[in-house]
Parts: sequence; structure tokens; C-alpha cells
Amino acid sequence: MVKEEVVALGGLSEVQQSAEAIFKSRSIDEIKEIEKRTRVDIEHKKESLRKFAAESYKELLDTADKVVFVADGCDDILKNLKYIQETLSDGFFSGPTPVLEDALSTSSSLASDRLSQLDMLAAVGSRVKYIIETPEMVWSCLEAKEHLEAVVKLSRASFLHHALMDMGDSGGDEGNEGGKRGGVGGGGVGSGSSSKTRSGGILAKFPLLERHWTTVFKLKSHVAKEGIRVLESDPNRISSLAVADALAAASLEEGMDAAAALDLFLASRLTCIRRHVDGMVEGLDHLSQRRKRSGGVSCAENGTKGRGKSSHRGLDSISESLIRILTGIQTTVAQAQWLFLSRQAPLTAGGGGGGG
Repeated sequence: MVKEEVVALGGLSEVQQSAEAIFKSRSIDEIKEIEKRTRVDIEHKKESLRKFAAESYKELLDTADKVVFVADGCDDILKNLKYIQETLSDGFFSGPTPVLEDALSTSSSLASDRLSQLDMLAAVGSRVKYIIETPEMVWSCLEAKEHLEAVVKLSRASFLHHALMDMGDSGGDEGNEGGKRGGVGGGGVGSGSSSKTRSGGILAKFPLLERHWTTVFKLKSHVAKEGIRVLESDPNRISSLAVADALAAASLEEGMDAAAALDLFLASRLTCIRRHVDGMVEGLDHLSQRRKRSGGVSCAENGTKGRGKSSHRGLDSISESLIRILTGIQTTVAQAQWLFLSRQAPLTAGGGGGGG
């Protein structure tokens, strides 16, 4: 016991001696620089490990696609063998061929067992692959102003996620039922346990699924907000088809009926019109203040002409704002009638709403 303590103390003293040697041979700045480089190397290794893990998942998904291809090839081979058997039986033999039938039945049963496992793995892999790729596809749709297509992809990913969760739960239920049917001495325990292990094992191969599903779930509210943002834009600068696409996306994502969708459309346009009205009122206030400042001061003729031109420009800007507001109201009424009452494209006055 004493000897072990001495050895331990001796090892500790060696560490202390090494540390003292480092501090004696190098300055504090050099030691800090070494520490900084070491930390950078550690972070680089962590990033390399993360990239390696991501590549492993991609390879696993590619392998699942290849497994599906092999399974389809096996099915085709079995069908061709059965066709050959039927042809030989009809053309050259008066009776059946028991040897060939037994061989085919045995190989078919073995292949069906393998294919059932491969099919489940391929089905889960394809679903997980789609969910993992959904965020990138949704962002591409948003960049292309295809809001409804983004909602469709999110809905498909949600359906696939529920299917995966139901598959995992059904595996456990089948295992319990198999145990009840088979009893202690029967074969039900083995079949139920294998089903549970197969489903749970397949889902356990994709631990990134839950994290990617969280990202997909957060995109739903973002897509709805993007659709509302399009509805709140200037009605004279957006086509009717783009309005319909954005309104359908926001309505589907928020679970709205027709009345709620109409309220959303009108509220969004009211926000846009209020924004234009506020800008026009601000221009009027600015013009009135400028006139008050120049009203009591006598100026030269050139200065008076300059202020007159400035006043005309201000009035022209206010007139254009008023025209945009009235045209936006007219376009909103026409698009509301087209979206909710008829199937014909709206007749818009601004020239930007006639994309329907």
C-alpha cells in the first residue's frame, strides 16, 4: 500500500516537473498560443467527426436504394422462373414437374422472408431520406415564390413522419400479440419479438430523424408567414396567381376555412393600404410644413420658382400615392371576387394583378 502511494506520488511529481519545465522553457504568450492552437485543432476534429457522421448516413440511404433495386431484381427472376416452368409444363411435359415446383416454392419462401425485411428497411430509408431533404426543398420553393408547393412538401413530410412513428408502435404491439398467441412453448413469442426488433431496430438506425423533423416542423410557421408577407405586398406589383398561391399556402398551413381565408386576405390588404395612406399623410404634413416655413419670408424670383417646382413635385407624389391606393382597393376587390366567387381571372386596373 505504501509502495503504491509512493509510485503515485512519483507520477504526480513527474507531471509537475513537466509542467514546470514547460513554464521555464516557454513564455506565457507562447503557452497561450499553444493552448489556442490546441483548441482550434480540437474544434476541427469535432467538425470532421460531424461531417463523417453525415456522410455515413448518406451512404446508408444510398445502400437502401440499392437494396430495393436488388429486391426488384429477385422478384423478376422468380417471375421468369415460374414462366419457364409453366412453358415447359405446357409444351414438353404432360404432367407437373414436382422437383422444379419444390425448388421454386422453397426459394420463393426464403426470398419472401428476406424481401420482407429488405422492403421494410427500404421503406423506412426512403421516408427518412425524404424528411431529411425536406428543408432544402422547402427553401428552394420559397426562393422560387412557390409557397403552395412548399406546403405540399411539408404535408408529405408530416405524413411520412406519422407513418414512421406508427410503424415503430405497431412493431411493439405485434410483439405483444404474438407472445399472447404463442404462449411459452409456441412459436408466437419468436415471431412477435422478431417483428418488434425489426421495427425498433430500423428506427434506431436513424437517430437524426427527430432533429430533422424538428427543423421541418419549425418551417411550417415560416412558410405561413412568408405567404402573409406576400399578401401584404403592393397589390399593383403582384400577380393574381401569386396571390392565390400565397393565400392557399397560408390557409392550408393555418387550417383555415374559406371565411377565415377571406378575412386574412382582406386584413393583409388593409395593412398594405394603411401603409400607403400613412406615407401619403406624411407627405402632406411635410408639404404643409414647407409651405408654412416659406409663407412669411420674402424671397427672390428664382427662389420662388424653385419652391414652386418643389411644391409641384410634392403634389405629384401625393397624387401618385392616392392613385396607388385607389388602384390597390380596386385590385383587391377584383381579386377577392375571383378567388372566392368565380373562376374567371380578375380585371385589374394597375396592370400587375392580371396574372390569373
